[in-house]
Amino acid sequence: MSNALKLATSALPAFLVLLDFSEGTPPKRAFLLHVDDELISQTLARVNEMVIARETDKLHLRKIVIDFQQGSEIQLNDAKTFKAEIIRAIGSSASAYTEKKLAFLKLAGFDDGAFIVRFQLEGMENLKALVDATLGMGGQVHVRNLEMLTKRFGLEDPNSSKASSDGILEITQAFPAAKGTIRFRNTVTGASAEVHAEAYSSPLNDVLPESLKKIRFDCGNFDWFMRGDGSNAGFRSKLDPEQPLLIEELAHFLQILCLMHTPERLMVDLDFSDRQTSVVVKLSTEAESYSHLLDAVDLLLKTKAFFQDRGPLQYP
Repeated sequence: MSNALKLATSALPAFLVLLDFSEGTPPKRAFLLHVDDELISQTLARVNEMVIARETDKLHLRKIVIDFQQGSEIQLNDAKTFKAEIIRAIGSSASAYTEKKLAFLKLAGFDDGAFIVRFQLEGMENLKALVDATLGMGGQVHVRNLEMLTKRFGLEDPNSSKASSDGILEITQAFPAAKGTIRFRNTVTGASAEVHAEAYSSPLNDVLPESLKKIRFDCGNFDWFMRGDGSNAGFRSKLDPEQPLLIEELAHFLQILCLMHTPERLMVDLDFSDRQTSVVVKLSTEAESYSHLLDAVDLLLKTKAFFQDRGPLQYP
């Protein structure tokens, strides 16, 4: 195994040659086997088992079976066949081969990830915080009995275990599952406002109770939440009083709030990744009316248009 590991992890191309002396000398047949990705993975997987068992000091005592039927027969009286097989395996660029092999060695055995993290959550608030963090927002969650191990070729390495009775799990912001637009409209008056949005769903949905399964739509100045089965929806403003906002964006925001003031007439059109759907939103309580403020913002926009002012105007 020790020699097989050296061949597998060398940055240079590696080959095995089998000479057939069954009919005496000189040999009548010869086979060439390239130490390719498949053989490298087979070797590293065997070595990984020994690493976990803490038997790396016995590598030179272990053997690995090589199947030369996966190789190619070469003609002993024609050097061109040997050269052709070498070039076929390496390609026209030795540096490109080395770069590709090193990249493969770096990722081999980590198809399902390199680490396993186990922890316990205490309390519904921590569970809700974890769900929100995995909806693209990121954040920190207090956890108990935290343990982290490395994993390769599907095997956990208990020797790598790091444990703590108490800790903070930090979730980084994730990429959206889809991008599109959301249009809020009044089905009676036709008044509407459309915003660009990014959709996020939690990877924990398969193990969460129905009440916590939801989709988050990041609409810039606010978040729109919908339960997975569509039975509930919610709105959360992200406006920062300390940050100026373009008047056009403020008008969109206020228009949506005014539409929510009459929830029995509210329809939401979702258009994501060329998939369109419309849902009727039934809010349990009406949102506060901001129609007077919307009228003032609309007046500002009309004034800008009257004076042909194309420059940005911010509030406050």
